[in-house]
Amino acid sequence: YGLGLVAEPEPGRYDAVVLDIRRDEKRGDALVLELRAMYADLPILLAAAEPVDELRTRFAADKCVEVIAKPYDADRLEAALKALGVSCARAG
Repeated sequence: YGLGLVAEPEPGRYDAVVLDIRRDEKRGDALVLELRAMYADLPILLAAAEPVDELRTRFAADKCVEVIAKPYDADRLEAALKALGVSCARAG
């Protein structure tokens, strides 16, 4: 959970973080910046129901951030994670 990563950092524990742009505690894009300051190479997937072009432009220089439009299915989620270099194994 994103806020837990900020509150109690544990480098190397997570393969990736998936965040929603709309959060009660803090917007996902602000949390991306906090996480990036603590974890330089942590893959972060930011999901948004709003238009994603501005977010993609904002994070274009960070190769460890992908933005995915909602709604998304398992195939799109897996493709976005693979683009970040995260391997995915599906059960079944």
